[in-house]
Amino acid sequence: MQSLPAVTDLIHVAADEPDYAQAAAAQWHASENFRLIPSAEAESHVRDQLEKQFKDLPRPPRAFHELLSFDFVARASSNYVGDLVAGEPIVAARILARVNSVLYGARAPILQIGQAITFLGLQSVRNICLRYLLDESFKTANPAMRASLDEIGRSSAIASELCHRFAKRMDLDDPASLTTHVVLSFTGHLACALVRPADQRTAPDADTLSLLQRFERQQASIGLAAPEVGRLLLSSWSLPPSLVDKVAMMDRVAMPLDGAPSLQSQTRAIGFLCARLGERLARKQVANTEQLEALLQTDPDLRFLRSYFDSTAYDDALRSMVAPDFLEGLDVVEA
Repeated sequence: MQSLPAVTDLIHVAADEPDYAQAAAAQWHASENFRLIPSAEAESHVRDQLEKQFKDLPRPPRAFHELLSFDFVARASSNYVGDLVAGEPIVAARILARVNSVLYGARAPILQIGQAITFLGLQSVRNICLRYLLDESFKTANPAMRASLDEIGRSSAIASELCHRFAKRMDLDDPASLTTHVVLSFTGHLACALVRPADQRTAPDADTLSLLQRFERQQASIGLAAPEVGRLLLSSWSLPPSLVDKVAMMDRVAMPLDGAPSLQSQTRAIGFLCARLGERLARKQVANTEQLEALLQTDPDLRFLRSYFDSTAYDDALRSMVAPDFLEGLDVVEA
């Protein structure tokens, strides 16, 4: 296995060039010429069609909105969350199954949501709740579509766990919010799996195409790509506009940063990295640290990642991610 200095040295070969971000951006636009269309600029018939299809989706229950409310932290307690989830017995059962899985290694069975909160922490349980409450809005009897939704759900579950680990190791200021944004960033991907044309529902897009290639295909067939489909859907659910914007912006880390890196861009990039790695792990494309190191060097979805960090923060992020125990136990995460 390569040592960490060798990994960072290889990644910095191009990054040390003073105009790296600008050169990479110019190369991307010259070779691909792709532009992500904001939902506000979409043709009216595209928005109308999507909004019509959204009406057929079950709206998330009250608990989903309560967990995302601005004053959740002020009211949050194990009893409060327990009462919310009690009204969603299927979700409660899935949460208890998750917390009793080998991933968390509980010494005795955990039988109540309150116990789960004591064991995992309030914010961790909150984000697991959000994951499963969100799932309830995406149901289908179509086997191919169900397989796609299941893979996206598993990607989201792994990404959420990765984000929680990553945030602790890097001592981020608000890890709960970042993990929430990561979970919700998969909403547009879930929606696209349901609304894409029938002749594309069995296409192995996720396995063979880069994220931007998938976005390009989605824009050609649906009219908007996943981040902006997600923006429309979350807005239709009346979620706070500031939250919706942060969620929709996360997948844009696949493109060059507009401006200088900042704490906000760094946080967004960490969430994006966890989401993409969650996809790779869900598809069994990464199984160990050696493969993770190779991914960080070669994955086209990460080509602009470094431009979102200052150099010290980027090195810290790499160091945290290639630690020997970072991927430990993630192979048992279930959607």
